[in-house]
Amino acid sequence: MRKNWLFFLITRQKWMLLLALLLVLIEAAANLAMIGLQKWLIDDVLLHSGISPHFSQILMLFAIIFLVYVVMFVASPYVMHKNYLTIHHSLQKMMLDQLQQVSMRSYKTHPVSFYLHKLNQDVKTVAVTAALHIPKIVQTIFMAVVLSIVLLSVSYVLFFLLLFASTCYFIIGKKMAKTATNIAKDVQERKSDLFVHVEEGISSTREVVAFDRRKWEIGLYEKLFNKMMDSVMKEGKFQNKLLFLTEPLKWFGILSVLVFGTYQVAAGNMSIGLFVVIYQYASQLMKSYQELFQYVFEFFQQRASVHRIAEVLQMENEEKGTKQIDAVEDVVFEDVCFSYEQTSKGALDGLNLHIPKGKKVAIVGASGSGKSTISKLTLGLYQPDSGGILVTGIDLSEINPSHLLRRIAVVPQEPYFFPDTIRLNLIMGLNDVTEEQLEQACEVAQILSFIKGLEKGFDTVIGERGISLSGGQRQRLAIARALLKQADLLILDEATSALDRQTERKVQKGIDDAKGGGTLLVIAHRLSTIQNADMIYVLEGGAVQSCGTHEELMEASSHYRSLFMAQVITAS
Repeated sequence: MRKNWLFFLITRQKWMLLLALLLVLIEAAANLAMIGLQKWLIDDVLLHSGISPHFSQILMLFAIIFLVYVVMFVASPYVMHKNYLTIHHSLQKMMLDQLQQVSMRSYKTHPVSFYLHKLNQDVKTVAVTAALHIPKIVQTIFMAVVLSIVLLSVSYVLFFLLLFASTCYFIIGKKMAKTATNIAKDVQERKSDLFVHVEEGISSTREVVAFDRRKWEIGLYEKLFNKMMDSVMKEGKFQNKLLFLTEPLKWFGILSVLVFGTYQVAAGNMSIGLFVVIYQYASQLMKSYQELFQYVFEFFQQRASVHRIAEVLQMENEEKGTKQIDAVEDVVFEDVCFSYEQTSKGALDGLNLHIPKGKKVAIVGASGSGKSTISKLTLGLYQPDSGGILVTGIDLSEINPSHLLRRIAVVPQEPYFFPDTIRLNLIMGLNDVTEEQLEQACEVAQILSFIKGLEKGFDTVIGERGISLSGGQRQRLAIARALLKQADLLILDEATSALDRQTERKVQKGIDDAKGGGTLLVIAHRLSTIQNADMIYVLEGGAVQSCGTHEELMEASSHYRSLFMAQVITAS
């Protein structure tokens, strides 16, 4: 996706980038003009007997150029920083959009924190390059070209001496550019590994403490930190090597001008004012060569970040459908086969089932039989390996995902909550949700009395992932959130597994009463909660083993009967 993403970002911001280029070029020209005026200030004013008739003109011109330089010196960083923020925002938004469109299989390859490092560090690096470094590179090239022309007009010998130094810069840069890119990429990867470990270590603090694995966790951190440190030190040694090779070139150029200029002044072929200006120009030229060399090397190093971002933006997206639906009438699975990994055993194997409109359909089976996979496929989070899923008679892959998902609500096994208020977590972007609707959904989910007992009620902050809530409270909040959506199809994926049986029965009754003409798909482990379902599918090995009502299955399916009786015995 978006193979030309960098070009797209730059062209989108082209006018502001061109303004930044114009400002830095005017700044450079003003700087060179101020240096050039020193010739006349020295020769015609300081070394002139009496007051020079040109003194006031030179002073006025110097003041005007200085004023222009100061304005450009202040304005150019402001514009460049604004460009940086705009590009940073656009690129981060582009990556977030991409990460929310790629297949769920992609997240099985790398953890979320792996992408977070790219969103933070690599995006920042690319934005700095595009908005800050590129204008500076153009400014440096402009100054080098102008200064080279000036020095060529003064002396061929001096020009070729400095040209020799610049050629050496070019040769060194060409030979070491690839090494610089590889080292920078290795540093970023080691930093990413350390960032991932730290993020996961903080997220799993309770487990680490509970299992007394703090020393083990610190040991892993030390190992990854040492790898990162080795990469950073390797990069530092490489930078020192470059400095050792390039610093003598700068002083070679400056000393060449100093010796040449002194000789010319002593021979009477050059004025003192011209010598001072030429010396400063030569110093500025060598500085430009060195800065250009440094910018180019940083650019090669930052290419590693460009490649890392490209890996995300060019991840293959699953094709999205374009057809629109007005409602979810029914859902049909036809010979669906699916596996999370191509080499693993299939989670579903020739699955056939029908979820009709307005009915309560239950999916039961042992752990690993493929129950939750049905929920994920219905939401379009994964595409089946073979077979088809029809929603309202249309193949799921042909339906626009936004049109489908706005008509489906789901309560997953492990609901996610944002580190914000209960109200925000319940509403989740829905518009025009009244306080009455909020309380009604929470009443059905048996969580309203708990919320009203809190000091701040719905405005209570529940912490990251709802850490301040119990498992049952999180599940009931997730049920209330799903009910607020008023969707055509409500999917409950083991949504009451953390509740006690009495609360579970109340919640289930409330959901059944609130269902109205909607469709309810219940994926359950406790069979007592789905005895009133219109249709129960019993899964075994990723396929339907039997189906029917509770009474029919108790009579005809030994597998269902054994599952039910085992739970009855356990409960008693």
